[in-house]
Amino acid sequence: MAGANLNWAIVKEWKSSGLAPVVQDLIEERRTAMTVHESIESVDVTSNWKGAGAALAQESLGKLKDTCARHMGLVDELLSATEAAQDGVSEVEKLVAEAESLAGANDLVIDDTGAVRTLNPVPATDFNAFAILKECSDKVAESCNKALEVDETYARVLGDSSAGKNANAKGFDDPMLGMPNVLKEELSTQEIAQWWHSLSEVQRGEIIKRATEEARRGVYGKFSALGNANGMSADARGKINHARVIYDSRHSEGKTKEDAQKIVDALKDHSGDGDPDKKTLLFYEPATGAKGNEITHAAIAVGDVDNADYVTTYVPGKGTTVEAIGGMTGNMTDLKARAEAEAGGGKVATIAWIGYDCPPGFLDAVSPERAEMGGKTLAKHLEGIADSRAAEGKPVHQSALGHSYGSTTTSYAMKDVRPGVVENYGVMGSPGLAGKAEDMHVPEGHSYAMGFRDPFRGTSGSIFNNYDPMNAVDDAYPKIHNFLSRGEDPLDSSWAPLGIDPTDSSSGFKLLDPGQVKVPENQSSVNPHSAYLVKESQAQGELAKVILGKAG
Repeated sequence: MAGANLNWAIVKEWKSSGLAPVVQDLIEERRTAMTVHESIESVDVTSNWKGAGAALAQESLGKLKDTCARHMGLVDELLSATEAAQDGVSEVEKLVAEAESLAGANDLVIDDTGAVRTLNPVPATDFNAFAILKECSDKVAESCNKALEVDETYARVLGDSSAGKNANAKGFDDPMLGMPNVLKEELSTQEIAQWWHSLSEVQRGEIIKRATEEARRGVYGKFSALGNANGMSADARGKINHARVIYDSRHSEGKTKEDAQKIVDALKDHSGDGDPDKKTLLFYEPATGAKGNEITHAAIAVGDVDNADYVTTYVPGKGTTVEAIGGMTGNMTDLKARAEAEAGGGKVATIAWIGYDCPPGFLDAVSPERAEMGGKTLAKHLEGIADSRAAEGKPVHQSALGHSYGSTTTSYAMKDVRPGVVENYGVMGSPGLAGKAEDMHVPEGHSYAMGFRDPFRGTSGSIFNNYDPMNAVDDAYPKIHNFLSRGEDPLDSSWAPLGIDPTDSSSGFKLLDPGQVKVPENQSSVNPHSAYLVKESQAQGELAKVILGKAG
């Protein structure tokens, strides 16, 4: 970085990726310092040695411990500042790209000083051209100003560090040392994952202890909030959230208490460590009544999310609340078993995710608003799993499945999520998606759609037992909506009420055959729209193949 000498020629070459190795080096330095500190702390020379020499030795060890703590404080300052600088450089990159794109589209040239000029003469009356020229110049100036701000801030921290100053010195024994405030919305899942990875097992244990103690008192504070911190290990989050939901099931009132009890009931079976079907409460957010949190949110994982070869998240649709979390968890247990049978030794974890306000009724489900809001939350959930696994050196094959309105929600998440986070994407009974397969950030050929179909559209089955009216390509729900709201031809099958029809050939989604509707053994009938996860059905088998990347 070049301080006051920064100009466009320098700024446009900035790359945030250049700071990534520095961040990793600082994280490893932090881990090393922690290990050394804990080793020093465990030494007690006075146990079998008495006298003046022993006292002096113990005093020296204490000074060494203090020195290590000061070093750790400086490392924390550098780590925090470097991560902030990395974010700042990313913002500069974005501004530079916007300026260059605007210039390229309008025959403008930006020279090395940042001056913007036209390639061709512009008539004095062409006010639009001059407005674009000014907009481009403003973008260039904004890029350079932001770069200067990032540069000066980082340089100041580096200068203090070289002088041995620690502006925010804390006690080394504080397990939150170096941790940014997880309640801040701007905190990335990568930052949380890197922080958690940098801690020793002793420190992790202390944090979980403090978090569960807060939760058992009904306090939602800086520790217990970690239960919902995407990027932390699933095991740690589960322990914290379990304490929170137990408290609410015993001490809260009304709907909060009822919802908490439903979640507790769903967690009862197979929840112990070492159980292949252990259940983990990955997310817990009681309803507040606020927009986006009108219902209680919860996510229960079946299996070991921190170590499984394959992790998949299932998102339900209209009318789903935690009243259904027990049944969903049972379905995820069955789907996990089916996928592992297909995997040939690979371990699978499945997640029942009610992390958004599912539309309560038909009129709410004709708008994509809830799907868009839920998609942003889901994207962070998926990135958190990927980043947590990456920080621990355990890559994961991750999938997302969306049913009904949940398919719409997942489509918004797939557009938001970073490329490389999700390998496979499957939807079923979809009323429409936010984009085509090419818009979903998954590898080409790994987007799948499935629906029990109207036999008059060329698939097998009876109209009475093999027809899902919510499926975008079929009649009732999408066509009625589109006819009433848009006046479009109800006989036209090329559209869906909430976006792209994933079963249309132009969508780029691979169409999977669910076979005939299978009725569960304990039921006399089943709604086709609710039959995709029926145990041992062809539809369930197709979803298991999606999880493993073997579908199609």
